[in-house]
Amino acid sequence: MTKTANFQYASPVYGNTAREFGAMPQPAYERYAEPELLYPPRYIPAPGRTEEEVITDVRTKQAISPFTVIGSLIVGLLLVFSLLAQTRLNAVADDSAKFQRQIRTLETDRTRLLIEYECAFNFSEIEAYAINTLGMQKPTEGQIHYLQMSVPDKAVILNPSENQGSLIDRVSDTLASLGEYLK
Repeated sequence: MTKTANFQYASPVYGNTAREFGAMPQPAYERYAEPELLYPPRYIPAPGRTEEEVITDVRTKQAISPFTVIGSLIVGLLLVFSLLAQTRLNAVADDSAKFQRQIRTLETDRTRLLIEYECAFNFSEIEAYAINTLGMQKPTEGQIHYLQMSVPDKAVILNPSENQGSLIDRVSDTLASLGEYLK
């Protein structure tokens, strides 16, 4: 009984690699325990050829695939772009942190100014300033005058659809009101 190994050969095999009929396959630990089967089988050249001829035939010219070069360039560009994007993201994050600090500073200034504004309108201080510094006095009964109007107040609401004058009238009214405003 001959012992054979189940190897996939990369080259043609001359001879018979079939198992004997009725032979039981060996377990893997027995099959690879023998020293000759620990190493892959050596290539045996075809009849009429030497090993040097076969080796020179097998050697191929080594070259770099254009797809490898293009893929490497694309990967390199993507790395550069990702680094630039990360740098820009860090710059934006720094600006955001700076603006957040400015917002906090401005909010504290706003609350301080609101407190000062509310304190500025203390009526007792305004009255003391008017009396002591400006020399103002409280009005007496003789200085107070009341106006009596015999005609009651009257207001007229005009409906814009009734008073649709010509374009010239509207323009002249607009210019007249503008002139009164500028006087």
